[in-house]
Amino acid sequence: MKQDHRTCRTCTFFDIQKGAAMNLKNLAGNCHRYPPQVQIVPLGPGPQPGTMQMGVQSNFPPVQAEMWCGEHDDGLPKVVPGFRPLAEVPSSPEI
Repeated sequence: MKQDHRTCRTCTFFDIQKGAAMNLKNLAGNCHRYPPQVQIVPLGPGPQPGTMQMGVQSNFPPVQAEMWCGEHDDGLPKVVPGFRPLAEVPSSPEI
């Protein structure tokens, strides 16, 4: 597959984690394309032996800078073939 560098690193929605800039080889961050997702997370040992106390928190999905998805946004204006701005569209159909 052709490498076109459309990875999380170049995406508008990529938010670098604090301290991650020190490690550019394994740069990590979060994807802010959609709102945070609710996740169930372990909080520690439960009240009974062998059980785990669980909690709920919301986080943006963690991603690595070299990952990619189908919704990459480089922040540049998009050109759509056949698109005409509303100002160019006639207000009433021509008969």
